[in-house]
Amino acid sequence: MIRPLIIAFVVAALLRPLAGAEPAYHVVGRYDLGAGGESGGLRVDADARRIYVAHDNRLEVIDADSGKKVGAIPLSGQARGLALVAESKRGFCSDDTGALSTIDLEKLQLIKTVKLSGQPLGAVEYDPASKHVFVVGTGDGSLSAIDPATGEKLSAVTLGGKLTQIVANGYGWLFAAIQDQNLIRVVETASLKPLGDFPTGAGRNPLSLAIEPITKRLFVGCANGKFVIIDSDIGFPFITLSAGTGVSGIVCDRSEQTPPKGDPKWKGRVLFVSEDGALSVVRMISPVKWVLNGSTTVTPGAHAIAFDAKTNRAFIPAVEGGTLKLLVVGP
Repeated sequence: MIRPLIIAFVVAALLRPLAGAEPAYHVVGRYDLGAGGESGGLRVDADARRIYVAHDNRLEVIDADSGKKVGAIPLSGQARGLALVAESKRGFCSDDTGALSTIDLEKLQLIKTVKLSGQPLGAVEYDPASKHVFVVGTGDGSLSAIDPATGEKLSAVTLGGKLTQIVANGYGWLFAAIQDQNLIRVVETASLKPLGDFPTGAGRNPLSLAIEPITKRLFVGCANGKFVIIDSDIGFPFITLSAGTGVSGIVCDRSEQTPPKGDPKWKGRVLFVSEDGALSVVRMISPVKWVLNGSTTVTPGAHAIAFDAKTNRAFIPAVEGGTLKLLVVGP
């Protein structure tokens, strides 16, 4: 059982680039998605070379290398969240009508749509430990477990508060950011039993989450511009970085194929975008030491990011001149 922690102190770190930092990321291309608003979900299948962008009332599929549209699947409402299940070749997309759509990722066809709630749904996440898909109910603070084979709801629990993002660690725990309570609620994925809460320390109004499963570091992006790193075993926020205005998207990369030249200490990195348009890179020196390794401005209003492990490039959706684009970002 995890018990709420009383945090005695937080180790703070300033956002200062390292000497000899890796080359800064910058925009190297743009994929035009046409007219439309902000995306509601973004995922990359690096092996299949596809990018999945849920926006407006559809899920669009893009070739990751050329930017060409491969297909589009209509949804029943405004897209909100997206998860991919590689082993069953299924995608799951939530919308603002309370419906969850199951999609065949091979045929790029809608399989079924299930009404889960009369209120809007939000983030969607697949947990390989329980082999369930989890869906947030943004209107009622609920968390639903879905059978990916049928697309039907198995069970649900009310977590309360304003749920924003969820992430699974692959070991049987799921972390849910509760924005209006400044905490992360931990849930056992097999039973949907709440196990306890992790405070976000100096981070207020958590918006985005990511986890590095090997070091078990939980990354929390907050509306007040704080980037909080939590030990996900005990819930201790041991590093807090100041990260601009509203950290809205985070991705992890442990790739060691392309470390900075002459840098034997390279371990891995985390990329995050902020609503003020900043893209920042946090480098892991050791599991207990993470430092900013560079920051650059890519586009104001950034709210999501996905990473392509094959090319070490990131994709960021942005509205430019009334058109939704995917910014291709690389070093």
